[in-house]
Amino acid sequence: MLEAGLVGVPSLVPDHGAFPERIRELGHGWTYPAGSPPALCQAMVESVNATDVQASEQLRRAVQNNFSMEVTGPKISRLMTSLID
Repeated sequence: MLEAGLVGVPSLVPDHGAFPERIRELGHGWTYPAGSPPALCQAMVESVNATDVQASEQLRRAVQNNFSMEVTGPKISRLMTSLID
């Protein structure tokens, strides 16, 4: 999801695990009821033309602002330090 979002491509993912939360954090993308092929097909049809240039750029910025190494690196470093201490 993050790699796709980094180039402005939203994800279509099942609505379980961390996927719904990640879609909310990124502000763009779709979920469908897990285990439902008809729901997946419907979501695919609905999402085909639902992304424009502005939404793609907002998605790309959201990934960079929230999940880049400059952002996550220090968080991981602090976590590792706290575990060592």
